[in-house]
Amino acid sequence: MIVRESPPSLYESTKTTKSTPTHRFFTQRQAPILATITASLIDKNSQIMILSHDDSNAHINVPTSEEYVVSRPIRYTAGIWDDNVEVADMGDEVAHFLQSIIKQDKTIDPNLFKNIRLVSLLPTTQRYTDSNYIPAIGYDRYSGTTPLVSLTDGFPILIASETSLNELNKRLEQNSQPFISMSRFRPNIVVRGVPKAFEEDEWKSIQIGNVWFHLTKACPRCKQSCTDQVTGARFEEPLKTMAEFRKLGGNGCADVYFAMNAIVGEAKHDGEQEIKVGDQVRVVTRGATIWGAEADPE
Repeated sequence: MIVRESPPSLYESTKTTKSTPTHRFFTQRQAPILATITASLIDKNSQIMILSHDDSNAHINVPTSEEYVVSRPIRYTAGIWDDNVEVADMGDEVAHFLQSIIKQDKTIDPNLFKNIRLVSLLPTTQRYTDSNYIPAIGYDRYSGTTPLVSLTDGFPILIASETSLNELNKRLEQNSQPFISMSRFRPNIVVRGVPKAFEEDEWKSIQIGNVWFHLTKACPRCKQSCTDQVTGARFEEPLKTMAEFRKLGGNGCADVYFAMNAIVGEAKHDGEQEIKVGDQVRVVTRGATIWGAEADPE
């Protein structure tokens, strides 16, 4: 996660830790150029993350092993939404790499990038998903807690439907706007062949391979979905068009929705939990949609 120094009084929270945050999370919402930085691993067992910037051919390797993170001497309490979490600073070299790219973004206040730092969640820190949205079956049977989440917005998984994207692109075309790709919504799992657009709103649990997923709530979309994930350019769409038919969740609601937040359930067969491209998706239960909130941090 990328953080910047922030006035603690603005973001004080006690949801995860009683410490007052010294830093606040920093994303594409504030700096669209972050979309042009790619994070990758050599393979699934790699303990080196490669950050690369295609426009400048710059790149940097960042160790990600638990031992390395624990050994980092500088710690912060960082605010991410309503949570405060203890994180480790990953060093000056990668911070300067990020600062050199972010300062190229002419759409933001240059003071925003001066203290940008890359941080990692410490293994001793536990951040939980919001209990307001977790079904009873989603609680840990032994500890009674909700599932853990790292430094994503609020849930570990986002599931999207290709059929819903096709419907959105049809409406964009009707408004004389260009098609957009699924990358605008940054889902972890994309489902193909759903009979009806936005049918996933009513999914409660699904099975893919030997893994069950519990869908917790619809995902409110912010200006980050208006950022081209290749160029970092920002537009009015798709929020403008989505406001015509996806402004949902109650009277006066300002949010528009696309894709569903989810948590992992228990495996239904012995062995490792695993899904792969091409697996069949089985809708197990359906129910009323739960809408979310807080699409935009500031």
